[in-house]
Amino acid sequence: MTTRTHIFETARLIVEKQGVEAVTIRRLAAEIGYTAPVVYQHFTDKAAVLDAVLEDGFRRLGARMLSSLALESPESSITVVLREYLKFAQQNRGVYLLMNGMTNSRPNPERRAKAAAPVVEATLLAISSWAAETNTTTSQTDDECDTLWGIAHGMASLGFLDHIGFDRAWALTTQAVDAITTSWKIKE
Repeated sequence: MTTRTHIFETARLIVEKQGVEAVTIRRLAAEIGYTAPVVYQHFTDKAAVLDAVLEDGFRRLGARMLSSLALESPESSITVVLREYLKFAQQNRGVYLLMNGMTNSRPNPERRAKAAAPVVEATLLAISSWAAETNTTTSQTDDECDTLWGIAHGMASLGFLDHIGFDRAWALTTQAVDAITTSWKIKE
């Protein structure tokens, strides 16, 4: 493992276990057995380390969403990718919160949008697969993608609440997807 990878993996684990606020350059250096200048040789600052964690999170989430599409019928493609989205949020809370600007460390908006491309790509593919299978014409695919992302993110946020949890958030997600896809069919 390269030093850069070691720093990155250590940062990702700290984010997962203790949150973004627990990541410092000094702590990363201590965890990997080096001094802070070694970390700075690989990352310009804490924000650069967190950007790498954020980018990796979106890449992993997008890959999971794409993989899930291959396992299910096109008609259920939207439900499948949103299920993976919620699973990822549940299993990777710290990284998920970082990815979505829900920490004290806000990602650069342009950088975040670029990093989110794999998730957008998987969502757009799910929409087009669903539309082709159900003979539905989609006209505002970007709007539809953002609507689904809003549903998924909102439900993930509810899933983090103890009195709701992810089982109920998932049940609510399927209801929302059924309602929204029915409305898309009716618009024709």
